[in-house]
Amino acid sequence: LQFDLSELYARKIRKDFKDLQAKKVMNKDSYRAKFLLGSKNFQKKLKSIAGVSLNQPDLYKLLNKQIQDSLVIYQNYSK
Repeated sequence: LQFDLSELYARKIRKDFKDLQAKKVMNKDSYRAKFLLGSKNFQKKLKSIAGVSLNQPDLYKLLNKQIQDSLVIYQNYSK
């Protein structure tokens, strides 16, 4: 779950970077801000699901399904 979640947030950051590039943003601070926001959101989500896999297997399955669906949505940003 943690690996897939980290991949999801990496893809979201890549999307944000691509959006900035499309707007021809050249400011490093804009990219840094997007990266820091994505990293912060990842850490926040990671903390919110801590212990789920051990204590609540049904919730784990639901979260895993949501993450897998999101990975499909962001598949264009996998590389």
